[in-house]
Order: sequence, then structure tokens, then C-alpha cells
Amino acid sequence: MKKAIHGIILAFSILISLSVSANGDLKFGKKTSYVDKIGMYRYFQGVVYNKGQKAMQFVKIKMFFYDRRGKLLRIESTYTDPSTIAPAKIIIRNRKRIKLYGKATYTFMIDSSLRYKTYRIEANCSIK
Repeated sequence: MKKAIHGIILAFSILISLSVSANGDLKFGKKTSYVDKIGMYRYFQGVVYNKGQKAMQFVKIKMFFYDRRGKLLRIESTYTDPSTIAPAKIIIRNRKRIKLYGKATYTFMIDSSLRYKTYRIEANCSIK
């Protein structure tokens, strides 16, 4: 029974570590995190791409933090910078079609004393 529960918790941890987008056109890019020099805050920074054909407006990013048992500890939210992410566009360079995606960044700051095991990120927005 213990092995089955451990397997469920492990599978849950892997599942919630994946980036989830509320809109199929928004995709998460590179994510980093670090603790400030005095050890008080942990920063999470990342990039969101708009792969769609319409601008995404007021893009809100949410982070859900979980303990080792999968219990939700905290939810944090922020908006991207810029708040409107341009749509994807195609350019021709040297006779090659190149698709460029709209891009925005986000930053979270949490108390470094939060003892979380894993987190999940999601994005919500309005279509302009």
C-alpha cells in the first residue's frame, strides 16, 4: 500500500510540474529561479510566447505551490510585462519563412521560507 501511495504522489508531482496554458496559443518558455543575496526572497522569472494570430491582453500568470504530499500551500499571481503580447508573425529572410512569436516576461517574488516540493504555472488572458 505504501508503494502505491508513493507512486501516486510521485506521478502527481510530475504532473503538476508541467506548464499548463489556459489558452492553447500561450506557451511558457525558459524559467529560472534564484534566492536574493540576503536569502529572504526567492524569485521566479520566465517568458511567455504567443503562438496565435491574435494579440493576448492582460496576461495573468498564476503559480500554485504544493508540499510533498500534494497539498496546496499557496497561490501567487502576477501580470506579464508587457501586459499585451503581440500575435505571431511570419517574415521572409533569405527566401526562408521564419515565424516570430510575441513575447512577454513575468516575475514572482515569494518568501524564501516557503517549503514547497513542486509548483505549477498557468496563464489566463483576454484576446484582443
